[in-house]
Amino acid sequence: PHDPEYARRILERAMNDDNPAIRDIASEAIGEAFSSDLRTLRFFMKLNDRLGRVRAAARVLVLLR
Repeated sequence: PHDPEYARRILERAMNDDNPAIRDIASEAIGEAFSSDLRTLRFFMKLNDRLGRVRAAARVLVLLR
């Protein structure tokens, strides 16, 4: 069984890790897994992670076309 909300919480926690490599992997994973959820994409655009913000903004633009 797959619990998307639990997976999201784990990945969001990993995005606050001290290790930048873990943050990047978590950011990429959550962006791929929840790429059509505007709530998640808005969350990404508020982060200090520049790459995560760019990925989320690009995905929002694709969804709004």
